[in-house]
Amino acid sequence: MPSEKKQIIVKNLIVKLQEAKTVALADYQGLTTKQTEGLRNKIQNAKGDFQIIKNTLLKQALNGSQLKIADNNELSGPTALVFSKDENTALKILQDFSKDTGIPKLKFGFFDKIFLDNSLIRELAKLPSKEIILTKLLIDLKAFITRFTWDLKTNQTKLLYVLSNIKKEVL
Repeated sequence: MPSEKKQIIVKNLIVKLQEAKTVALADYQGLTTKQTEGLRNKIQNAKGDFQIIKNTLLKQALNGSQLKIADNNELSGPTALVFSKDENTALKILQDFSKDTGIPKLKFGFFDKIFLDNSLIRELAKLPSKEIILTKLLIDLKAFITRFTWDLKTNQTKLLYVLSNIKKEVL
């Protein structure tokens, strides 16, 4: 029977898994304590969370949160969890850190409770943030509206020019 302390850890982990928009699991083996703390601080500054957890406790929490992984063999070796309440800010930080040091290595993750394998979670980390995408959308919409307005104005001007020429010909 698991100890009360471990049961509390699993319950807290279940809550984090259910509340997070994005969860990434990474192999942190090879990171120094200083690097781990630096990464944890960067992720926390982005309103994310970085937690190192034992695989047995993680398996229990995954079962309790109804998150399904494709293969239990993917939960091997040391595992760190990165939780984010937005789409990919914490993932970007993890990915950038990984580019610089070569570690941690992403294993897999979840986005909106959907399992993502290693390649998909990396692609998610490469996407621009939601704010950037919305900004680009607004810029494109504004450009469209401006062009549409300009086209309408141009057509009105042409119509007035034609009507003016007709008036001159009639008189």
